Amino acid sequence: MKIELKALQDAKKALADFLKEKMNIEFKEQEDEIIIDTEIGMDQLKTYIKKFLYREGLRERYKIRVNKGTLSFKETKS
Repeated sequence: MKIELKALQDAKKALADFLKEKMNIEFKEQEDEIIIDTEIGMDQLKTYIKKFLYREGLRERYKIRVNKGTLSFKETKS
């Protein structure tokens, strides 16, 4: 499972720290993505990422997309 961070580059470090703290999962950070090694449900991961976006004040700005084990962000038109 991976999280593509092309649209969310500025918050990459903060998201990685948040996931480590809240979910206690193993992952690898690459240039524009996070690859998760731990077995986890996509719904649970999506919920925690929504919490992160809300906490950072980004929830209204980005939508989360899921496609075949890849989670990505799309900037909303507002």
